[in-house]
Amino acid sequence: MGFCSTVDQENELGGRRMSFTSAGIAMGPLPTKAKLPDTTIHILMYFESVESLPSEDDLVPVVRKAFEYERLAGTPTGTFGKNNWRLQKCDPPIHPQRMIRSVNVLCKTSDAVINIIEEGMDLSLRGRKVDTGDNRCLPWWEFFRIANTGVGNSLLCFRIDHALTDGISLAKLFSDLITNMDGSPMIDFFPPSLVSRFKGTLYNRSSLMLKLIPSFFRVLTQPSARFDDDVSFGLPKTDAYQVYSGIRKCVMFDPIPLDFVKRLKNELGVSLNDIMITAISRAIRDYCLHRKCTVLQDKKAKVRCRVVMNIGAPDMSKDKSLILRNKWAAVSIDIGLGHTDILKQLKTISTETMKVKRSPVAICQIAAQNKLAPLLPFEFARQQAHSLYAQHTLNCTSAFGPQKQVMIAGKPCKEIRFVTNHLIPVASILSYNNEILTSLTVDDKENPDVHLLPQLYCNAFVLMAKETSVEIPKSVMESSKGKDQVH
Repeated sequence: MGFCSTVDQENELGGRRMSFTSAGIAMGPLPTKAKLPDTTIHILMYFESVESLPSEDDLVPVVRKAFEYERLAGTPTGTFGKNNWRLQKCDPPIHPQRMIRSVNVLCKTSDAVINIIEEGMDLSLRGRKVDTGDNRCLPWWEFFRIANTGVGNSLLCFRIDHALTDGISLAKLFSDLITNMDGSPMIDFFPPSLVSRFKGTLYNRSSLMLKLIPSFFRVLTQPSARFDDDVSFGLPKTDAYQVYSGIRKCVMFDPIPLDFVKRLKNELGVSLNDIMITAISRAIRDYCLHRKCTVLQDKKAKVRCRVVMNIGAPDMSKDKSLILRNKWAAVSIDIGLGHTDILKQLKTISTETMKVKRSPVAICQIAAQNKLAPLLPFEFARQQAHSLYAQHTLNCTSAFGPQKQVMIAGKPCKEIRFVTNHLIPVASILSYNNEILTSLTVDDKENPDVHLLPQLYCNAFVLMAKETSVEIPKSVMESSKGKDQVH
């Protein structure tokens, strides 16, 4: 089963108990033999030069503000396999400087700085000691400064263990840590429609009650569903037990103007996420054709290829003990990989996402994960989670960011992206400063020639635009002609 969470609850011993989702991630969401490292979310903030990168002293006030959030002020503790995990606050407080790590590099290429992120992607944030003589553990997060005095950008990476938060909640946290360009506080940048749509889907439709039984059946049987076909992307869909390879490349797709995507979705009558998933899935299709995928050629439109789409909404509460959480539902979406016509592919995806929006499958999954899963043997729950992800081709998550340039620690962020590690390839979509920034983490040994994906991704936007009257931005057209974007 995919891990999802409810609002964390108070336990009898005092202190806020973590949801079973967060606890499950803390204990290890997949069986040990899957070799999945501790899952860490990386927020990548780009800066024009080493001079414009926030210094460690600049970041100290930001760390102090982060400590105001319950999940960032301590470490998770609990019994393995039990639903009794909670945050143990660090007392006395940790010195902010201990939450900041720096490295100085001299990069010879503009992309080389990302190699450092790749090399440390699986580095665990757990079990780090405060200092010599202080046996306490540091909270499961850090700021990692990469000061590049060579070619390309410098980077500030906020690394946080997935047990503490999901991407949506993390965006809510950052609305408090960043500022406008004039230094004024950032007001919540989440559109009200995002929250209302999610709540409407989960809670406000009494007519959905009739669909509860089939939705619960879908959730409970999903881990035993048929595997995707073994196309030439992702992990091999064989009888062998799938394990994390430890090989991950970050593929950074070129920025896509947000206004352009909005015009496309309006003309085509779909959602923004539908457009983005179609562009990614079309890139995967064309990549498979490049690799002469016999499964795709033989099965054509009948090929089975799906994405695990993580959907959720931020907690709009001002309570800093509630904001960081794991409240999302992992739903399975058919991406229509076999369609030669991109509009048919888009229609397949739009139909799939609309079914999710009009059904209670998300709330059923949340209920199953947090009410039913704690009653089961934990190893069984972990195996169910492994089965869910292993049968899919891609894991995809999206988050809403500020739609104008912002500062952190008084320094302007040129670009913001996020990446993470998982059993299968992960596509991460973030909107920032009127652009949509997509990143992909993938095993480039199993998936050679991944440098083609950014070009194929941009070409998908060109194909969709040519079916409408929407003008294609010059930057998108140029990117569709191809250039290496592998790091």
